[in-house]
Order: sequence, then C-alpha cells, then structure tokens
Amino acid sequence: MKYFKELDGIRAVAALMIMFCHFFQILNNKTAGFLFLNKLANLGGTGVSLFFVLSGFLITRLLLRSKFDKNYFLNFYVRRALRIFPLYYLFLTIYYFVYPYFFNEKITSFRDQIFYWTYMQNFAMTFHWGGEAGLGLFTSGPWQLKSTFI
Repeated sequence: MKYFKELDGIRAVAALMIMFCHFFQILNNKTAGFLFLNKLANLGGTGVSLFFVLSGFLITRLLLRSKFDKNYFLNFYVRRALRIFPLYYLFLTIYYFVYPYFFNEKITSFRDQIFYWTYMQNFAMTFHWGGEAGLGLFTSGPWQLKSTFI
C-alpha cells in the first residue's frame, strides 16, 4: 500500500491547531493582541475534525486492504488496543497516583476512578453516576482547560 508522506504534514498541522487552541484559550489577558489570538485559537478546534477525517481515510484504507485476510477485523482491533491501551493506562496511573504524590494532592476515590479505568466516563457523566472528580477532559487538576469544541 502506498504511503502518503503528505498526510504526516496534515497531521502535524492538525496537532498544531489543537495545541494553539488549548494554549491560547486559557490565557486571561484582555489586551487586543491576546483577544485576537484567543479568537484565532477558537478555530483550532477544526484540527479535531481534521484528525477525524484523516483517521477515517487511513483506517478505511487499512481495512479494505486486509478485508480478505483471516480474522482481519479481530486483528485490526487487537492492533488498535495494543497501540492505545498501554499509553492510556499509563496516563491514568500517573494522573491518579503519581501526580497527587508529588504535588501533595488528595487521591481521587476509586468510585470516581472506576469509570475511567473501564472506559465508562461518558456514561457516568451523562447519567450522573459520579466520576465528575475524574479527568473530565482535563477540567480538573493542573491543566484546567476549557474545551469549546468537543
């Protein structure tokens, strides 16, 4: 299958758009220059859409290429899990246990953590089961970013 190196550039542009959005949305400076940057940063949410389009294209190509392989769908999901789960669970471990230790903060209760360990945080927030003290798209802890595009 042909590799499109140009897509790496598009991925980099999308990542920079998202970073720009997050960095300038948290600034509270009221000068004209910062207000302009803040308005421009709101366009950075488009980077998320760009990632979705790019991912859809690449994943569809991958699935179409391997659709005649034995267990292609299972193999696809196993590869995705091996790529995502280790980093996700490492982040949760650092966020819930390492960070509070070093910054002398209270460890989040297991009742609120369990939704993140089991990928149920959206259900928990939707149905008010708890979990609000968790990550919440980085709305708690040192990041305290507001997200206007997700």
